[in-house]
This record gives sequence, C-alpha cells and structure tokens, in this order.
Amino acid sequence: MHSAELKHRLIAEVKRVASEIGKVPTRAEFREKSQASEKSILRIFGGYSILLQAAGLKRSEPSFNPNDAFRVEVETRSVPAPEPKSRSHDPKLSQNILVLGDTHFPWVSVDGLCGVYSFIAENPQIDTVIQMGDLYDMYSWAKFPRSHLLYNPQQEIEAGRKMAEEMWATIAKMLPHARRIQILGNHDIRPIKKCLEFSPELEPFVQFKQFFQFDGVELIDDPREPFKLGDIWFMHGHLSGLGAHARKYLRNVVCGHTHRGGVAMIPLGENGMDAGSGPKVLFECNAGFLGDPLSRPMSYTPTKINEWTIGFAYIDQWGPRFIPL
Repeated sequence: MHSAELKHRLIAEVKRVASEIGKVPTRAEFREKSQASEKSILRIFGGYSILLQAAGLKRSEPSFNPNDAFRVEVETRSVPAPEPKSRSHDPKLSQNILVLGDTHFPWVSVDGLCGVYSFIAENPQIDTVIQMGDLYDMYSWAKFPRSHLLYNPQQEIEAGRKMAEEMWATIAKMLPHARRIQILGNHDIRPIKKCLEFSPELEPFVQFKQFFQFDGVELIDDPREPFKLGDIWFMHGHLSGLGAHARKYLRNVVCGHTHRGGVAMIPLGENGMDAGSGPKVLFECNAGFLGDPLSRPMSYTPTKINEWTIGFAYIDQWGPRFIPL
C-alpha cells in the first residue's frame, strides 16, 4: 500500500474510533478498537499525537509553560482504586508482604497498577507494602542518548512525583494500617550521580530526598543498604541472574532491578548448614516490573521484544511468589 493511501486510511480510522466512543481516543483506546499497527503510525506520522493533529483531533489537557513547543503528548496514567472487600483475618498469624517492583514513573504500566490495586482489594490482610526502587525513571538524567521531546527534566520529575503520590495515597487508603516502605534504586539516584560527575562540590546543595518522602512511608535512602524484615533482606538489587543475591549474601533476598520476576529456591550444602539444624534452603524472589516496556525511556533494550515480566511479589506464611499480570 502506498504511503499516501495508508496515511488517509489511518486518518479515517482514528476519526471512526473517535466517533464511535464519542471523544478523542487515547493511544490505548485506538489500539484496542483499531487494526492499525504502531509500526504504521510511526512510519507515516512519526507518532500518535501527530496522527491526531493530522485528523484535526485535539485533546483538552492543561498546557505546560515554558517549552510547550517541545512537548509530546503522554497519555494519563492515573489509575482509580477499587473498593477493598471486608474479610476477617488475624494479622498475628503471619506477615503478609506486598512487594512492588520497578515502576519507572512517569512511564508506569496502567494495567500493572490496576492489577496491584485489584490484588489489594482482594487481600485486606496485607500488613506491609514495599516498593523496591526505581520508583522514577529519571530519563532526563540518563547517560545514554535521550530526548527532551517527551518531557523536559522539570516536567518529568513533576509528573513522576504526582503519580508516585497518587500510588502511595491509594495504598494508604486501601490499607490504612499497613506499614509502607520506599527503597531507592539505581535509576532514582541518576541526578545525584550526574551532580557528582560534573560538579561534586554542589552535592550538599542538591535537594534529593524530598522526591522520595511520602506521608506515612518509611524511606531507605541508601540504595546499597538492604531493608531487613525478619530473616529477609529487601534490596533493589545489582546482580543479574535470579538467585545471584541470595547466593552472594547467603540470605533470603527480595529484589527488583532486572525487570524479570520469579522465585529461586537455593539449597545450601554442608558449608551452609547451621549447627544442629541440618541443611538450609534460601530463596530469592524478584518482584518484576511495573513500568511500560514500550515507552521510549525503556528503549535501551536491543528490541521491543524482551523478557521483562510485569507483575509483583507477595510473601505470606506459604512463602514467596511472583504474580505475573
């Protein structure tokens, strides 16, 4: 099909979807109700927002000043929370820990967060919620080539902070008595590393922790420091391969970082036996990924097809498990 013909077909298709749903469709709505491929849109128009402009459709959303001319639309990622169900439970019987992996705000997976909130609504016995770091992507502060056509640095952190506040506020509303902990990851500290790289003398003046402090949420502000809860170490992670942290530190470990959820059970040999207690089995649980794998900041992978797994982890009296979405 010639480019001109495909261009007219895409414009007609987005107008059809807009007429069908009674409003300008979001990227997700257009993808759901149309057979048009992302590849065709990118090849012909360079992006979905430009397709909307070509079709004479415009979303009503607040403008940003300055730099409006450099901003490309990013669809909203505000996720409503379902009402939790009442259920009798005894929190003294076991600890119930919900672990959220890398969210990379503002490029979070809407479906991923919806899945988390649905799980919380079905499990009001949750007494601890831990976010495992890479709360923000900090794309504007990355070392690899990056674009400011998505957000400029100020817009990115403002949008990310708003989404993170909404997430923690929603969790607090659904689980008002649960303990909440925020850990830092390698993406979260990109700005401070950039400061140390180019102007280390400014480190004392950099306001950093404020972006990770939320009402009622404990902050582990050193990404090298594990958060210890019982016999489990919670850390963002820095090693590749499921089970690598548990083998290195000889501890039960829950981590994130690799975006690949799962559980590894690691039996220790004679050198790992506790005196008089017999062989010991350790576990490592990776909480997976809650970001949007198709967003431009995630494009550092060689292809759009990768082994990242959207989901979260849960630990209770039955042990650790990864819950894919």
